[in-house]
Amino acid sequence: MTKRAALYVRVSTDRQTVENQIAALSKVAAARGWQIVETFSDAGISGVKGRKTRGPRRDAEASTAGQV
Repeated sequence: MTKRAALYVRVSTDRQTVENQIAALSKVAAARGWQIVETFSDAGISGVKGRKTRGPRRDAEASTAGQV
């Protein structure tokens, strides 16, 4: 049975993009035989200084609902 996975990407520096993070994580998932079923993104939202990002919460909700 193929394992299902979700990606969570967040960009907070000038050198990062959600695209390059997704590409790198997709390679990891492919190498491990995982099926990516959802990608959550908080582009441009830093986790520094206590800011709440939406991605981890959406990821956890999808997992609890059996989507991931």
